[in-house]
Amino acid sequence: MRTVSIQQRWVRFLAVLAVLLCLVILPRTGVAFPDDEVLGASDANPPFDFGLGATVQNFLLFTDQRLAVSYGETLKLIDTGLYALETDQPPALSADDETDGVLAGLGYDSGRNQLVASQEDGDILFFLLSDITATPVSVTLAEDKKLGPVVIDAANGEAYVANNGDGSVHVVNLLTQEITRTVTVTIPAVSNYTITDAVWVVDMTEAYFTTDAGVVFYIAKDGTSATIIDITTGETLTAIDVGPNGTFLYVTNDTSGTDTDEVVRISTSTHAVTATISFLVDSVVTNSDPTDVVITSVVNPTATYAYVSGAGIAGTNGGVSVINTNDDELLDMGVDPDQDGEPIEMTTEPLLLQASSSTDGNVYVSDSNQDVGLISASPLVVISSLTYSSGGTTLGQHESFTIVFSFSSPDAVDGTSYTYEVRANGSVDASGTLLVDDSGASSGTTPAETDTTVTFNYDGNSAAFEEGTNDIFVFVTVGDNRGRRATTLTVDTPPPNVTMRSTGFGTNRVYVNFDRIDVADMSHYNIYADTDAAAVMTKSDVSGTTAQGTASTLTGEATGLTNGATYYIAMEAVDLNGNKSEARTNTFADGSVATGVPEQTVGPAQLLGEKGCGLLPKGSRYPLPLWPLMAFAFLLMARLARRRGNGFLFGVIPECLNRGSRLKTAGSDRRKRGFLGVFILVCIILVPLLAQAQGVQERDIAAIDRGYTESRQLGSFEMKTGFWLPQNNVVKGFFGNCCNLITRLQGGLLFQKRYGVELGVGFFYKSATAVGMTSGRTAQQKFNLILIPIETSFVWRADYFTWRYLIPYLKTGIDYVYFRQGLSGGSVQGMKYGLHGTGGVMLNVGEIAGVSVELDNDWGVNDLFVTFEAEYRWINNFGGGGLDLSGQLYSVGILFEF
Repeated sequence: MRTVSIQQRWVRFLAVLAVLLCLVILPRTGVAFPDDEVLGASDANPPFDFGLGATVQNFLLFTDQRLAVSYGETLKLIDTGLYALETDQPPALSADDETDGVLAGLGYDSGRNQLVASQEDGDILFFLLSDITATPVSVTLAEDKKLGPVVIDAANGEAYVANNGDGSVHVVNLLTQEITRTVTVTIPAVSNYTITDAVWVVDMTEAYFTTDAGVVFYIAKDGTSATIIDITTGETLTAIDVGPNGTFLYVTNDTSGTDTDEVVRISTSTHAVTATISFLVDSVVTNSDPTDVVITSVVNPTATYAYVSGAGIAGTNGGVSVINTNDDELLDMGVDPDQDGEPIEMTTEPLLLQASSSTDGNVYVSDSNQDVGLISASPLVVISSLTYSSGGTTLGQHESFTIVFSFSSPDAVDGTSYTYEVRANGSVDASGTLLVDDSGASSGTTPAETDTTVTFNYDGNSAAFEEGTNDIFVFVTVGDNRGRRATTLTVDTPPPNVTMRSTGFGTNRVYVNFDRIDVADMSHYNIYADTDAAAVMTKSDVSGTTAQGTASTLTGEATGLTNGATYYIAMEAVDLNGNKSEARTNTFADGSVATGVPEQTVGPAQLLGEKGCGLLPKGSRYPLPLWPLMAFAFLLMARLARRRGNGFLFGVIPECLNRGSRLKTAGSDRRKRGFLGVFILVCIILVPLLAQAQGVQERDIAAIDRGYTESRQLGSFEMKTGFWLPQNNVVKGFFGNCCNLITRLQGGLLFQKRYGVELGVGFFYKSATAVGMTSGRTAQQKFNLILIPIETSFVWRADYFTWRYLIPYLKTGIDYVYFRQGLSGGSVQGMKYGLHGTGGVMLNVGEIAGVSVELDNDWGVNDLFVTFEAEYRWINNFGGGGLDLSGQLYSVGILFEF
């Protein structure tokens, strides 16, 4: 007989005890996979109450921090970091925008960052997550048909939408939002069935669907038919999910009250059933009426588990069973040592499930109380308060905030403290910026079930914060498991310091050019100017303010300054809450001191010595620009009087001479003498016109045979525009040769189509940069110049031939130009006189297009021309000095003869 020592006996006893401990304890607390419902210290939080109005019908975790739930016609988004509803929510569905309808299925399209929801009225909705508050796009797939589950093939941009109205599947292009094909599904010996759930298998590029007819069917990418996998005839397959590597599927089978509720494993390569996991263990149904299944990987230990929700063991509130997918083993998650295969007992009956990533390690549960529960091995962190040192609701410069939190964990040991850290922004994966508390520590320790108070100041953590709302995460680590909870912090930081680029000058002002500060709550910028370099940094009187703009570089001005003095410039930014930049800026970006010197600025009028004058000559009854109109009216009467005979000629000439004599004897006034010259010139032009009209009848254009009877021509009207090239070097220096646009309207009287008189009026407006009156430096101040040119012209056209496609012409006459220059709140205005000479050609569009007859008969327009002309203008009061508006004018126009 072999003798066993006491020492050996103790070793054997300890080994057996260790095995027993492993068998009993490891399934509950020795592993890191989600293995227990997480409850707070009061057993009230979670489950989380998000105010859901009905039992959840769709449950979709599309990132670790974003959970979408739908019930009835409502879609909600939940922040699983804050465990609260997101601030921005999808709009209420409405018949007014044709989006109403019960949401039947929900999928996430990562390629286009949108949620795709099917409805029981045959429509699908597209919710754009980047603009979630906008009305979703609604597309009708099958009108008045009850749609079902949705799965997304994001890589190929397609959605597979079940149609429970006819048992088909619609494939929708997610870019065009149109149906690309419809797959009809036929189940042998079954005429009516419901598609209950669906999943997309990325590795196989196949969509799988479960039904209440006991079959699974799948559709391959680009497939036009469905393949049936018969599981168990006539039973309701309630849910389906795919393993992380895509090699297998789990399908839940609700046997409608029998003892064979189970999970079926299907190989995605052979499309065959490879295992069946029954919930009947030791003659006890450990989890009846399964409603959902989710498969997730964990990192400690490295494995893959399936979670199945159901009614649990009879007499309980429901449970979630856990299956190790490595060997299809139903794990014992209960507390009864006499019963194997127990589920995780839940406080409320679980319905739908969603799992976060393996590193996050959470399983979310929707329950029959319209709440959301949590299964996890990680600690549950609870943030009880966040307060501001200011006593207000925001954190500002030189201020701090205090956060109070605690945690609970079944793995925590009494008397042991565990590491915590606090981060700003980022996500639930601890990607945010680590904060440093007021003691200089970036982490600390805390025991379980104990309030911990930590204070953080703004100045030591300013780089971690963003203007506005920030997420503040508290992370607590127990063993290998990290729990977290977030709350929000509102930061109202002062704007950054202003970056000045340059200064400019104007009359009694300095302009400052600076970079726009791109923060959401910017209001305006203050500008300070002082002749004392030190005083400008402390003075309270603002020399100018500039509102926030949209351009990358903004310009402000300090006004009320003294011309010729050197001013030091400083700036600060101000936000909507009145916070100012931490420091005033008094240097440019290159480090040099910012200064500016105001100076009286001038435009071309002042620079050329123009004093301006009134429009009404002193002692004159009429404004000078009316004289061309009076002359034109006189000529019009003369033109109409042609028909009265030769006697008119001998009445006109004496009248011209007599009128000129009266004006000459009346006039010491300069403007009257000017009018005298104009009037005599018009009379000289008129005499040969009337002589030719009465004495050379054979040249009348009406005698030309044009194939039809042309209406008599009395006048013309022309619209033209052109570019003015100033001649004076001063004017040219301000405006240059390019793009000085003058638009004119001209009307004329015609004599034998070859001679005529015209009156025209035009308009010119342009702004340009002023210069310093003393230094000649280019200022930053602008001036504007308005010109209203009025001109009278004698016209001669080379219209002597029956071929009339291209007709040259010449013009000469007198100009009267009203000018007004605005600068520094004041203006200089007056009149300028001169002469012009013009040459051009008329392109007869009517003749070329063959529409002259129609224009004449229908509109009374004898001819339609496009004109091209060059004009020289000598407008400087006949050499009298001041503003010189002389130069060349190149124009194109449209001319009507009638």
